[in-house]
Amino acid sequence: MQTDHPLLSRRPGPKIPRLSLDRAAEVSFRLIRLHELCGPARQALALMLADRTLAQADTGAPIYWITLVRQKEELHMEGLPPFCDPSRLVFVKLEKPDDALWALEEVLRSGAVPLAVAELPEPPGLTQVRRLHLAAETGAAAHGERPMGLILTPGNGGAPGIETRWHMSSDHASPAEGGERWQLDRRRARMEPPRSWALQMGREGPELGPYPPVKQPPSQKGATAPAPDMPAAGLPDTRCQDAGGAENRHPMSPTGGTAGQERPKTGVCD
Repeated sequence: MQTDHPLLSRRPGPKIPRLSLDRAAEVSFRLIRLHELCGPARQALALMLADRTLAQADTGAPIYWITLVRQKEELHMEGLPPFCDPSRLVFVKLEKPDDALWALEEVLRSGAVPLAVAELPEPPGLTQVRRLHLAAETGAAAHGERPMGLILTPGNGGAPGIETRWHMSSDHASPAEGGERWQLDRRRARMEPPRSWALQMGREGPELGPYPPVKQPPSQKGATAPAPDMPAAGLPDTRCQDAGGAENRHPMSPTGGTAGQERPKTGVCD
């Protein structure tokens, strides 16, 4: 039996390249796929990925950012430079969510840009997600560019069929020195388990750390307090238990009874 067909062959398929969010490549996104970003700081995460895309595959092509006309949250141009060069972004505003999905599909199918972002009022359906996956594959095969699609959805997201789902929010409980800190959660991935990171902007881009952030111990490092229910060093252990398991005190101890009073010999310490 011949197994030349790719579906019948045991040979591994071609390795799909990835886009790394940090320099250590601890968090990465597969290209030629559609990913979902949700949470209050989803726009900040998308801008970080846009900057990494321009740095990794700088072919001079812009990044398309698709939004709706009646969208409540909009990007503030003066706040973009710390995340991404605003001159490399092309903004497209449309009336309906279906128009935004159509525009995202056409941009990915063209293969002319490395990244396309669409802000949506709600997660798309499975059929629409599959069309976007196929559009990215068609663009990569026809034009050589390896486009990646991002959909930004409110709340906790929930689009079916996406490659990965990420949630990012500000971490006000443990702010970073000299900047803001975020909590990044990988909530869904086909080949990786859920995980959380503490993310902050460094001099050379996003920096990741464990979440929750490791806090410094008190000033007396290495000092261990005596275990509870254990006698202090140098003092006799006045505890014992009777046959029923109840704790008794030595008759001469302050809490063990009257001095000189004999205790019945029924305990295991007798």
